[in-house]
Amino acid sequence: MTFWQIVVAVVLGLIANEVSDVSSWCAERVVRAAARLRYPDGERREVRLAELVGLIGTRPGKLFKLLTALIFLVAAMPAGVKRLAKSRRIVLPWKWSDRSVALLSGFGVLISLAGVVLSANIDRQAVVLRPPGFIGFALFFVVWGFTVKLVRRRRKRAYLKRRGDRPRT
Repeated sequence: MTFWQIVVAVVLGLIANEVSDVSSWCAERVVRAAARLRYPDGERREVRLAELVGLIGTRPGKLFKLLTALIFLVAAMPAGVKRLAKSRRIVLPWKWSDRSVALLSGFGVLISLAGVVLSANIDRQAVVLRPPGFIGFALFFVVWGFTVKLVRRRRKRAYLKRRGDRPRT
């Protein structure tokens, strides 16, 4: 091993150790944000927050706690966006929808490429594709992006129909 390989290995080990120490603290903060997003009622929010923090506390491992908290946050986002849309009557424009589809598809491609890089067999200098993971990630994000676009298109048409405008085709 060269000097730089040893330095990189030590630095990456220290970073991983530090991230894992901070992740339990960060998981509690993320769960609090998820509870604020999901439950607007203060009393119900406090009850659910205590339950979620207890659940996070029972999870083994520090990074697993953080991943569980992030799942709670992602699950709470639709409720928060729906409440925001009702309170401010927000209608997302077409361009935002197109950008989101492109972003999600691009994100899927990046994750797929990361899967290819991680599954590469560097000792033999050969890249081995793992079809289920590679195709699965790409397919998930592409299908999810198109679903988001179709739902937004339907909502936009329904909104314009209520207003009396003619939707663009």
